[in-house]
Amino acid sequence: MKNLLIIIALALFSACTATSKLSKIGINYQEGDDLIYEVRTKDDDNDDVKYEIELNINGVEDYYVSYDWEVFAERSGTISMSENAINNATKLSFFEKTGYESLEDETTIWVSRRVFKALKSNEKIELELDERKEIFNKTGTETYSFGDRGNGVPYNIPVIIVANPDETIEFWIADDAKNPIIVMVSMKDFSMDLMDYRLFK
Repeated sequence: MKNLLIIIALALFSACTATSKLSKIGINYQEGDDLIYEVRTKDDDNDDVKYEIELNINGVEDYYVSYDWEVFAERSGTISMSENAINNATKLSFFEKTGYESLEDETTIWVSRRVFKALKSNEKIELELDERKEIFNKTGTETYSFGDRGNGVPYNIPVIIVANPDETIEFWIADDAKNPIIVMVSMKDFSMDLMDYRLFK
């Protein structure tokens, strides 16, 4: 009888284990899947520039995240984030170096679970961006629609919106404690939006 109660308790615990909200709508980050972002910025002559960043997933687990990225054929790299980075990092970078990068104390596209938990709980948290530090807090929630799941139906994902005090920097982050990816960035003369999620074929 005692063993039966233990088995039932374990089964109930397993059923209550947090699952990724994004996986429920088909975003599972399987090897070979692609995330496509559109970037709008200014060049040295202050002219408008638009281009895509393609992320090709190598693996997403509780203890690491890895993907290849490409902007142009001549500008590409691989990013690997350690368990410490995806759990605790408070520094964000955005494809600053080509080649292979192993991130131990910073993240790219993902925010760490520590950062997400603080923002989700309406706490203020300091993030380092481009060697400067900014305080961020949650300013709202929204549903972000993008891509095509099939038959013209977009992906609709819940997001939290966070910004610095003067709202010159804003991030939309997937409301998913397991994989809190940034789906939209808005800064002066720079924006980046998730446009599509393509399954490996």
